[in-house]
Amino acid sequence: MDKIIAVVWPRPEDYPRFLEICGTADVPDTYLEFVQQALTSLRANGIDPSRIEKVHVDPDEMLEWCMRHHGNVETEARALFALLKVRSKYGKGADAIN
Repeated sequence: MDKIIAVVWPRPEDYPRFLEICGTADVPDTYLEFVQQALTSLRANGIDPSRIEKVHVDPDEMLEWCMRHHGNVETEARALFALLKVRSKYGKGADAIN
């Protein structure tokens, strides 16, 4: 089985709340910009975007988990949240990209 790459991927309708929670420091202002930046980043890291697991998050669930386990909602905390979601679905053959 190929390694699964977990990526936090908010739904378009949840993006305003996702942005509010994450702040604008490392999150684009619009959902379209988020998608473009994510795809560019994946390709720059040699990852085929078709091989990722988009982890559609409930922004408030993500916030609660990140604050409880990391004390922040920065990129690393969000990536770990996504990884744990995918591992609970598929097992240990997953990794995260932040």
